[in-house]
Amino acid sequence: MFSGQCRQRRRRHWPVVEYLVRDAKADIHHQDHDRWTVLHNACSSGHGPMVEFLVEQGADVNMPNRMGHTPLINAASRGHVSIVEYLLEKAKANPLWVNLSGETAYDAAATARHFYLCEILEQNEKAWWTGSRGSTADFDVRQWHRLVPVILYENQRAQASLMGLGKPVFSVTALHRLDKCGPWSVPGGGPQSPGQVEVPTGWRWAMSEWEIDHSKPRMDKEGWEYARTFGASDWSAQEPSSGTHWVRRRRWARMMNRLDMDRQDSESEECPQSVSNPLRWQKDDEVLECCCCERVFGFFLRKHHCRQCGMIVCDKCSGQRWPLSSPVQVPYTTTVNKTQQGGLQRVCDRCALKRQSVLVDCPVCENSLYGLGKEERERHLEECLSTAQRPKPGEHVVYTLEGGPLVGEECVICLEEFAVGDTVARLSCLCSYHRHCIHDWFAITLACPVHA
Repeated sequence: MFSGQCRQRRRRHWPVVEYLVRDAKADIHHQDHDRWTVLHNACSSGHGPMVEFLVEQGADVNMPNRMGHTPLINAASRGHVSIVEYLLEKAKANPLWVNLSGETAYDAAATARHFYLCEILEQNEKAWWTGSRGSTADFDVRQWHRLVPVILYENQRAQASLMGLGKPVFSVTALHRLDKCGPWSVPGGGPQSPGQVEVPTGWRWAMSEWEIDHSKPRMDKEGWEYARTFGASDWSAQEPSSGTHWVRRRRWARMMNRLDMDRQDSESEECPQSVSNPLRWQKDDEVLECCCCERVFGFFLRKHHCRQCGMIVCDKCSGQRWPLSSPVQVPYTTTVNKTQQGGLQRVCDRCALKRQSVLVDCPVCENSLYGLGKEERERHLEECLSTAQRPKPGEHVVYTLEGGPLVGEECVICLEEFAVGDTVARLSCLCSYHRHCIHDWFAITLACPVHA
């Protein structure tokens, strides 16, 4: 019954979906082959009323799909601001949930250059951190994320005119000494020009130039928002038609990324619980369920430790073995398999997925990266990303599959299973296909086969 519901949802047949859920009592938590629920699809497609209806009917806002994406991650990756705000404020979605790629909703938004969503998610991450720790002193967005945007405001004031008749003309020269923000300023702070912004130690610019941020709602087509004073809270996208006492500002953004991308001896980001407990060998009596699949442990479902992050998982979610140069230290007596020490170590699916993908083609220019070293690949990607526009329909990342939960799953185009060594393409909607399959599909349409 629910497969029909999903199809009707994509066609925006609101009465049909409402009938299936409310009157026909369809299972609102039913998952398809990729473990997507109808809420995952509604958040990905940006159907706000559908999202609110499903949440009111009891849909689980923190349910992960096969790749660990929650509805919040889906909405953040597609830039649906109103849905993200609703999930966080009304549905109390967890912004610190980490998918199998080690990404939170913040990371998904940053990767797609939805800068305004990063601000919203950062505020909610701090709130969740406060709830679990009782203090925001230890929370630093740069500690938990590899991509962090920097925001600046460009400020202008309307020039004085006779009796305030006619359309206001804005300029930097009209700013007066009471405008402490200056021509350029940081959000909530004092004046600072783009040339004065310096990246912290251990970071570098991921974009060569600043770009206008169009991700925030209520801006005109050039990115300006208008108010009476720079300290106002009610900024508008409507340009005033008359008057002189007007100001306007425009957001500029530039992304920076952390240099220590492959660190293994500091804060871990592979498992959801590691946000509040990084790289600690978790005690058996602290955990009742697997941190990956959330199945409850019992006599027939035993507990195992990931040697990379130290979290407790079940055997099914820790079936891979990797050579680890610096596995997590065991601080007390435990029944660790001695035969694995110094050799292949048990790792959970979340940690294993971080190491599984080797880029074959550049996701921006689609030129081959084969034969390039790590630094050369990063330099090439940085140059392409710095000059690229926003993600367009059909853009995708191509990589060689070397393991992880995608192995054994079916490509929905050719219906053949993914295997180690396959060349895979992942779209901006987080769906994965064989590269040759999706390229043939794009010859017909640039829309995702699942979300078309």
